[in-house]
Amino acid sequence: LTGTGCTSTIKTPVTTTESSQTDLSTNQTTQSVGAVADLDAFRATMIRALIWATPILVHPGERSTLHWQGREVTSCSVAGSNGDGTGVNETGTWTGTAGEQPTSVLSAGTIYTVTCTAFNGTTVVSSTTVGLIPTFQEQ
Repeated sequence: LTGTGCTSTIKTPVTTTESSQTDLSTNQTTQSVGAVADLDAFRATMIRALIWATPILVHPGERSTLHWQGREVTSCSVAGSNGDGTGVNETGTWTGTAGEQPTSVLSAGTIYTVTCTAFNGTTVVSSTTVGLIPTFQEQ
């Protein structure tokens, strides 16, 4: 603050962090547990790979849109049982920790799988299926 006869001093608090050793096993072996290890352990509980399609059912000859998202992951790839996302057809290769892509024109039910690598090297996998709406003909 400033003004006639007015002064103010702001003091920034100082935080001191100390580490200690904790007995983590029954055989009395002592290991040091740090903030990074605690954070990594927490992050490991959050690792997920999610995939979903909209719509989940289509008529033969239609497309769906795939959506995927990885949590606490460094990379993901998506592949369809019909070759979508693998580079073998017009859809190209689908990668990234999150994204959405239109499928190819579907003529059969197709399973889509997202495979992600987590920050700690763990692999997580999730799948969804886009089904076909049956077509009926009167006789």
